Amino acid sequence: MFGRSSVLAKGSSLRYFSSSSSSGVLKIGDVLRQTRTFSNDDVGQYSKLSHDVNPLHFDSESARAAGFEDRLVHGLLVASLFPWIISSHFNEKTVGKGTIVLDDQVRLLAKYLLKRIHGF
Repeated sequence: MFGRSSVLAKGSSLRYFSSSSSSGVLKIGDVLRQTRTFSNDDVGQYSKLSHDVNPLHFDSESARAAGFEDRLVHGLLVASLFPWIISSHFNEKTVGKGTIVLDDQVRLLAKYLLKRIHGF
């Protein structure tokens, strides 16, 4: 089960700040990519935490009946990786240790299916 993760900065720019004097901005249209495998266990654990038990995440037939190729990974499970994706593209020398994302706007542009790698 695969998912491919990236951040598309849409709307306002996504800003990052650190405790050092360096700061920077990801501009609208910037794309960051990272690959992540989502397992049945990942989806199951996220479902328990979020109380999202929609059959689109667990039942292939339900997902196909709704027009999808197969079961979907929760959109917010994918979005929860964005801080990791962002931080993996900057090093401590660039932005300093302890960098945090203070604000972002996210628009998911693709569906995320279990068992497939998809770019987004």
